[in-house]
Amino acid sequence: MGRKAKIDRMPAEAREFLNQLLRDPALSQCEMTAKINRQLVTLGLEPSIKEDNVNRYAARMNKVGSKLAQSREVAELWVNKMGSAPSGKLGLMLNEIIGTLAFDLTLDLSENPDANVDRQKLAKTLKDLSQLVKTLEEASQVNERRTAKLIKDAKEQAATEIAIEFKKEGIGEQAERIIHGVLMGSDYA
Repeated sequence: MGRKAKIDRMPAEAREFLNQLLRDPALSQCEMTAKINRQLVTLGLEPSIKEDNVNRYAARMNKVGSKLAQSREVAELWVNKMGSAPSGKLGLMLNEIIGTLAFDLTLDLSENPDANVDRQKLAKTLKDLSQLVKTLEEASQVNERRTAKLIKDAKEQAATEIAIEFKKEGIGEQAERIIHGVLMGSDYA
């Protein structure tokens, strides 16, 4: 594995200062280099940053920023899709998100094999996420079954109460079967 870039070896405070400079479109790379070197001197360090260090770092941050923006767009699409999807589809969508994330991470790691990534921790995190999705899907299915049973029980109770009232009023069994069938969604012949 290679050495860290000069910018990455700077103190966090100096890197944050450079990140602020990068967000200012009015500054040239030359001006940013001069300002970051002045910041390093202020921190008691050697002013060792060159313009090409800033250029490489800016290009890397632009790439990270575009990936972040793309991830946010995808996340927004998924949130919009989940908002209108039946709850039973939530687990399927989360599985798709986890699969896409795993694919993207694998692709990134294959393109950059020297990346400073703890691959075992990454694998454990992906495994934990997939277990979470499984648990959420199971909970969703349990909730759907409970909701269906509650609705069925409420309809049966309503049908029973209507039947009692019909008998009090002297309405025949045929009308009672029709009402029961309509409420329960079955044939009433």
